[in-house]
Amino acid sequence: MTRSPFEKNLPDLQFDDIQSLKDRKRAEDEVLEYKEEVPGRLDIQKEVLGFANNIGGYLVIGVETEKPDNIPKQIIGVPREANMQERIVSTVRDNSSPSFVPHVRLICMPSDVTRCIIVVHSPESSTVHMASDGRIYYRTDNQTIPIRPEFVAKIIGKERIREELEKTVQSLDWRRMPDVTGVNLGHNGWFGIICCPIPPNSFRIPLFTEIESYRKTLRKALHSIDTDERPFADSFRMVIGEIDAPLEMIQLYENGLVSYGNTIPHGAGDPSISEGSIKESFDDFLKTILEVYHKASFDGCLRIIVSFNNIAKWHWRTGLFMDIRYRGLPFDGPYLERRHETTVSAIESDVESTRAQILSGVRRAFGIY
Repeated sequence: MTRSPFEKNLPDLQFDDIQSLKDRKRAEDEVLEYKEEVPGRLDIQKEVLGFANNIGGYLVIGVETEKPDNIPKQIIGVPREANMQERIVSTVRDNSSPSFVPHVRLICMPSDVTRCIIVVHSPESSTVHMASDGRIYYRTDNQTIPIRPEFVAKIIGKERIREELEKTVQSLDWRRMPDVTGVNLGHNGWFGIICCPIPPNSFRIPLFTEIESYRKTLRKALHSIDTDERPFADSFRMVIGEIDAPLEMIQLYENGLVSYGNTIPHGAGDPSISEGSIKESFDDFLKTILEVYHKASFDGCLRIIVSFNNIAKWHWRTGLFMDIRYRGLPFDGPYLERRHETTVSAIESDVESTRAQILSGVRRAFGIY
């Protein structure tokens, strides 16, 4: 079932509901995409079918967005033309295989009745639909991507895969990762990342038969030759500090999971998280997983989970180290998590963009837009 960005059904939507998206700074995500203009014939198929092939979603046309967060900047509308609803429906219905029928609503602009907002709703489909270019598209956290044929059969069981992903992540006891690895946080915070291939357990990494190669790869993420390490039954951990109480660590599992974590010092005065240092660690992690997955010849979908532990009343600062350019509001809870779906090729094409998309959600949690 679609997680609707609106509080009412499609036929009941009014202009105020679109304005509410702007007022709430509602960013694009797994179920919401903005477009300034009506997309072309193939592009509208991609967006609509991408939602249908995942959990459903809404395409809102006539909204200008602000980068890199993709939040509404201005509601501009598009010129209203005859038979707009029918043309959008037929473009998707007559060019998709098997045929898919979206729902469309036009909403007039209060300031100009010759312009309108178009909202296209794609309910989640029980099957997988192909666009007219012969490709199957899939909506991730904030983008629509083509998926390879070998993954098609696997996403038909979407609910099973979501459950398996959650089970895999929970098996790591992720929220308690500092405790599991032996870190005594005290007043310090903990920054963690986990990367899980989708579907989970779809391939194996020859970790222990090529251990020296993977050892070199993991060491790059820690930027140190002074590391300790330990093999486990199904994984290999490398740390800075003591193996049972690391200051920084990375762990690679045979099933393709990669986890990373480091301690964030509390320091004197009000505790804060430096965006600059988080960016550096995050970029290094993304480059490391690219190398890991290239070695394993995997180029499919990924779920990345970023978490901050023990950060109640901490601030977020956008400067490096002691350079405080902007300090956000103190975070209310002890734990913050953000999830993001992407592909190996998307990360490879732009590491910085992938990191920026994920951290933009973290910044918003601290009141920074």
